[in-house]
Amino acid sequence: MPFILLLQVLLLQALFMYSFCYYTHCINKIYIFFFWVSSFFNIRDEVTKSLFTTNCTYKSQTSQMNTNGHSVEEAVYKYVGELNYNDTQHDETSDSNWDNLSLGSDDLQDDLSNTNLQNNITTPAKFDLEDDNNSVVKSLADKNYRDLLPKIISKSNDSKIILVSDKISAQLVVEFNEKRSKLIPNPPKNSNFLKTEQDLINEFVLTFLKLNNITMKQFNSLIWSENDKNEIEKLVKMKFWKSIYKIFNYRLNSSIYKHVRRKYNNFNNHWNDELDERLFQLCHDEKLEGQWSKIGKLLDKLPDDCRDRWRNYVKVKDTKNSSKKWSPNEEAKLLRIVNESLHKDQSANWGHVSQLMGGARSRIQCRYKWNKLHQQDSLVRINSLSSEKLIMFFNKIKSLNTDEYEKIDWDSLANKDLTPMDWKLCYNKWKRKIKSNKEKTVVEICDELLKLLKHEQPVK
Repeated sequence: MPFILLLQVLLLQALFMYSFCYYTHCINKIYIFFFWVSSFFNIRDEVTKSLFTTNCTYKSQTSQMNTNGHSVEEAVYKYVGELNYNDTQHDETSDSNWDNLSLGSDDLQDDLSNTNLQNNITTPAKFDLEDDNNSVVKSLADKNYRDLLPKIISKSNDSKIILVSDKISAQLVVEFNEKRSKLIPNPPKNSNFLKTEQDLINEFVLTFLKLNNITMKQFNSLIWSENDKNEIEKLVKMKFWKSIYKIFNYRLNSSIYKHVRRKYNNFNNHWNDELDERLFQLCHDEKLEGQWSKIGKLLDKLPDDCRDRWRNYVKVKDTKNSSKKWSPNEEAKLLRIVNESLHKDQSANWGHVSQLMGGARSRIQCRYKWNKLHQQDSLVRINSLSSEKLIMFFNKIKSLNTDEYEKIDWDSLANKDLTPMDWKLCYNKWKRKIKSNKEKTVVEICDELLKLLKHEQPVK
């Protein structure tokens, strides 16, 4: 008797589904029919695996079905569930790529590669069928879209959760290591990042984003976030830093970290009177000076920008001399303070110099003024150089075998008569005589200057 009732239920289900799918494609009818039957017998997983293969075989045929640009799986969901589905949520500009999303295990926690699918499709299926007591309908009513899709068990035995494989990441590192070796055969260790390095970093970042399907805004947030939203973000961030450290392994990790975070961020880089006032309150009234990370979060600014804005502008903007022309007495006092500092420490602490100037001038004002005064003395020495000495100088620069200005070792050019800054100023002064010098290498500029010196007397 129970067996007869079972057959009757199955027959009714078959008739209902046949009428429901009458105007749909034949493959869809078979797909939906077996889907419901297998759900009743709790063997849906085994059936849908074979149906998924059939679906791939007839993909070209099913494309004729009116799916409004969606995949068969999505169309099935709409037909079976009769949902109040908003097509605008998944149009051509949607982040969800229905054709490329991989299908993994049933456990969402074990299939984090489908987080995008999980987050975007959360509407439960709602059925408007007349027979509310139908057990099959009830069993499906509480399931979401993911539950209605075919289940394909992953063939990979690797449980490590990644967006791109370790093999692809390793190949990417090897590729960029080769590029870096060709472009920068003699990499610097402690100097500022060369333009070649900056361009290569940017190229690597763009390639990394493309491989991991990440937007620039997402990437900026990712490298600045302290708490990752999920395991994928944690792994992607870890993979990025690990890769870029390997490519530029001649530099300190901390140096690379700071450079990348300063270049890629979503912070507001503009200052106004309101932000300056807020910065003054935080540093002066609330005694937070020095806690730049905390201040940066409060102002939505880079910590270094907050520090520089405070030291170079806000802290000294109300002093009586900050915007006035330097007096001869101030210049003499500055030269004395800086020379004493250089004699003791071989380097000038411009913040300390500003304090010794009575706080009337900012650290950056003191630095710029000292450079200007020092350049005036340097120009006197440079203009007295003979053509023979200049020819020797440019030949020596050529012998350094460097194409980039940043790589020139000015200390190696210094002698008892001229300092490294003197030679640097000399090169920049003569470089302006060459047309389109920004587009030429150091060697090319030196060659043209040598030709010029052989035919003309140096202009003083």
